Amino acid sequence: MRTPSECAVFAGDLGLPVVISLQHSIPHENVWYGGDIEVLERAMKLCPKTVFIGPAQSFWAEISGDEKATTELRPAGKISPRGNLIRLFEHYPNLYCDISAESGRVALSRDPNFTVGGLQTYCDRILFARDNLKNAHLELLHSYNFPKDVLNKIFYQNAQRLIMK
Repeated sequence: MRTPSECAVFAGDLGLPVVISLQHSIPHENVWYGGDIEVLERAMKLCPKTVFIGPAQSFWAEISGDEKATTELRPAGKISPRGNLIRLFEHYPNLYCDISAESGRVALSRDPNFTVGGLQTYCDRILFARDNLKNAHLELLHSYNFPKDVLNKIFYQNAQRLIMK
């Protein structure tokens, strides 16, 4: 039986990405606690060859540098500078994000100026997926008028690159 870190190393050796669902422990919520951003950072340090994909509420909450990241599951409002998610993107090239969940759409809707710059800066590590049949994610991305090459990376090229290794 392998430990979680041994599994992540094994996945990296095989060129397989790992999807990690973070969930903060929020006192007033009755939800599963699956670790926080520090857990993800430790995993990326231990397994630099493994690509980690973050899709969940607590992952996206970390986009902002305010206290909402640890007190709310789907924070709203303007994004404060120096969120942990941006810090991790700057330091760990093995971090990707998945915008399929509602939490991804909410995070990308919070602050259009931040989102436009952030998505263009990290467009090589953003994955588009759908966990429902509505078009809200697609409409949001198109509303920002990104160049076609940026949208192509997000829509399919990044995922293609990950699975074609």
